[in-house]
Amino acid sequence: MKGLVCVMLWLAVGVLAWGQAVKPLLDCNSAKAFARVFREKTGEWTTSGQGITGKSPRYRDLPGTKLDGFADDAHTFFVVHSVNLWRYATAGEANWTDYTLETTVHIDDPAPLNGIRPGQDNVFMNYQWGREAMGSDAGLLVRYQGPDCYYMVRLSSGYGHVELWKTKGGVVCVKPYVFAPGKDYRLTVTAAGRWITVAVDGTEVLRYYDPVEPILSGKIAFGVRESQVRFANLRVTPAVAPAAAAPVHSPAFHFRNWVGRNYIFDGDEPIAHIAKQGASIQEMKLTPGLMPMMINQPGASWGTDWKDDVRLIVRKEGATLAFDVEQDDKNGNCAGVNNWTLNYDPAVGYIWDVREKVTALVDGKCKWGFDLADPMFYQTVAPATDKMPTGRSHPNYALYTRVDGKYGCFPTNHRYKNGNAQTKDLSIRKGGFFATTVDDWAAAVELPDDNAYQYFADYCFWGLDQHVEHVAVTNTPAKKGEFYYGHARFYPLPPARVQQIIAEGVLPADRPENHTELVAHVEPVNHCTDLVQEVAGDSKVRWHGEYTIDRTVGHGDKQSMRITPKVSKGPGEAEVTTDEIGPSYRTGPYLARQYRFGCWVKADQFTGKVALSADRIVYPVKRDAKNTQAALDIKDKCEWTYVSFVADFPRYAHFWTMHLNVQGTGTVWVDDIEISPLD
Repeated sequence: MKGLVCVMLWLAVGVLAWGQAVKPLLDCNSAKAFARVFREKTGEWTTSGQGITGKSPRYRDLPGTKLDGFADDAHTFFVVHSVNLWRYATAGEANWTDYTLETTVHIDDPAPLNGIRPGQDNVFMNYQWGREAMGSDAGLLVRYQGPDCYYMVRLSSGYGHVELWKTKGGVVCVKPYVFAPGKDYRLTVTAAGRWITVAVDGTEVLRYYDPVEPILSGKIAFGVRESQVRFANLRVTPAVAPAAAAPVHSPAFHFRNWVGRNYIFDGDEPIAHIAKQGASIQEMKLTPGLMPMMINQPGASWGTDWKDDVRLIVRKEGATLAFDVEQDDKNGNCAGVNNWTLNYDPAVGYIWDVREKVTALVDGKCKWGFDLADPMFYQTVAPATDKMPTGRSHPNYALYTRVDGKYGCFPTNHRYKNGNAQTKDLSIRKGGFFATTVDDWAAAVELPDDNAYQYFADYCFWGLDQHVEHVAVTNTPAKKGEFYYGHARFYPLPPARVQQIIAEGVLPADRPENHTELVAHVEPVNHCTDLVQEVAGDSKVRWHGEYTIDRTVGHGDKQSMRITPKVSKGPGEAEVTTDEIGPSYRTGPYLARQYRFGCWVKADQFTGKVALSADRIVYPVKRDAKNTQAALDIKDKCEWTYVSFVADFPRYAHFWTMHLNVQGTGTVWVDDIEISPLD
């Protein structure tokens, strides 16, 4: 009898423990429960019956898309409407770790497929690692820590897939699944340890192990984008993290048509996109599970006028991917063949290897002045706003191996371009690399020993792209049949290695001492009343140039930009004292028809001129820019004086830049730079 009591007591304790273990963290099956639990919402959400319904506006219904004379393209979409089209409703606690989210999803109005997905040819934008993706009807978010830290399971009836997206990983897994609008689907998402699994109507469709920088805790959320979706009968229960060892990654490279494009996949993860005409390789990942970091030319760049349409020849798929990209010069002067090989090294990541060969087809028309590589980098050009998720969290640096074996390091404003530094100071050692940081990581371009030329590190100050240029041994035009050969490898440098190189890095000889004030710098004296309501306010911009933040002098406060021009002299020119601060990059279109551009200027013992100007104005439809600058002549001294001009170009321009031009001797202070709408 005593034994029976013990057994019954043991069973009772076990049942109690089991009941406690599966007690729901959330259990919503009424409108009242959803209204109580989902207290944080963006956009239009309504509760009724057993669920909550979210609605998101269509991109083409937004006010900015109706501006006259402006193109509807990737630049407009990602820059002008950089605020999310996603609308979220969040619930739960930030300290939740392992759990299962289960809900019924009903797509009332699916998202259109006519729009923009990441990887478009315009890269002068904040990529946001693929946050915006047309055709995404609904998202189930787990481990939500904030707008820049979460996993999202995205459903698309238009594309017929389930995709897992991560803020610092981009799309990490895609599985086909046919969803039909107007039908209920029971979705189950489990986040347990590093594993994310997804089931539809009780059948598992996606299982993913996060190998890099996993998100291990956070809330749950629902999301809609250009759609209307109903979520009902929500249940969140604790889950147990698997004790199994991390799986060994076995690469399986192959080309796959996805979302209407030609992608390179590793298993179920898209790791690169071959642009429509083959003229660039976009969304390139350098290690599984990490966000795309770069865009690359398929071969030698800048040395000739290549045709956009190239030939892509796939030679091998599987554990190794091999493909060729063949290019033709528009004038028939030369032809290029680029042999690409992709491998995976567990100790490094993806290694993209390219061997480039350019052959002269006629006598005397070609000079070997190519860039071996000209990659551009996602997340280095961010929108001029802090009112939206940007993702970028660190200043960007350029790192390279000097010929003496030491590491060079400079911020990517690149004051060294076009002869501002001695080429020898920026020469890259054979077998070394030139790398650009993207947040904590870096994308390295290695120069193997079989390169015949000496290359140097050159960083474009406006595009923030990296030119690996060689010093030509001769300017003699090539004869027919002569060829240029170059060899490069692309791979990642992990955060710890990046910080070590920055700490050890030797500054180029002409790098200013106050270099931290020159690049990736949130200009504290700048104010901008900007394009649309969502992105108005203090603006994050890049003011390039040599200046000092003076924290003792200011217009209305104690902070301004102090500029002391330096003496300069060009070949055959008279000495002048001048300083150009800028550019500071801006994007359009702005919504008002006219804007006032202005700044406040103060001077002491200064004789000369201070000008505020705009240039590099790029219109999608040809126009003439008018009223693009204002100047103030100063003799000896002036108290705070407002300098301004009025223009309409922001409404119509793709993008444009601002400059401060100071010419004269003495000291100038500039404060409260602003752009204000007049209607």
